[in-house]
Amino acid sequence: MNLYNKKLKTIIILVYSLLGLTFIFYMIGIKINTTKSIPLGIYIKDKAVYKKGDYVIFCPPENDFMKEARSRGYIGKGFCPGEYGKMMKQVVAIEGDIVSFSDKGISVNQKNLAFSEPKKIDMHGRILSHFQYQTIKLHINEVLLMTNNNELSFDGRYFGPINIRQIESVIRSLWTW
Repeated sequence: MNLYNKKLKTIIILVYSLLGLTFIFYMIGIKINTTKSIPLGIYIKDKAVYKKGDYVIFCPPENDFMKEARSRGYIGKGFCPGEYGKMMKQVVAIEGDIVSFSDKGISVNQKNLAFSEPKKIDMHGRILSHFQYQTIKLHINEVLLMTNNNELSFDGRYFGPINIRQIESVIRSLWTW
């Protein structure tokens, strides 16, 4: 066997090994976050009921706003309804919380959230729509999901509260960097 064939065989084994490892990770609920919406790292699905402060993985709702967000690249293509990719965010408000949306940012029960000021334009100079400026009380089936570390994240300041049925599961960090 010549050197070229040995290298090719090694590459093929490596590719199949990575595919197998990816499949195993998927089956046991391991998710790798490569966005800055939540800390970069490796997470695992948890069957616990979400609470404030938890990170969750969810499917974006199917609507025109999310369709435009996907066409602009704010959301990846994936296996959720509407061919949206799953998103990971932190639960910052739940049923009964009073949420105020303004051009200065979001407050939950009169506490201002860091990194919540909506941007007026995106990185390509396009007008960036946001959730209507108002104060609301979240209903029994609503949560607000946000970043906790990135002012450029596409999160609840733009799409508002979501229905809890969109949440797939809580995710817990195994290793972050």
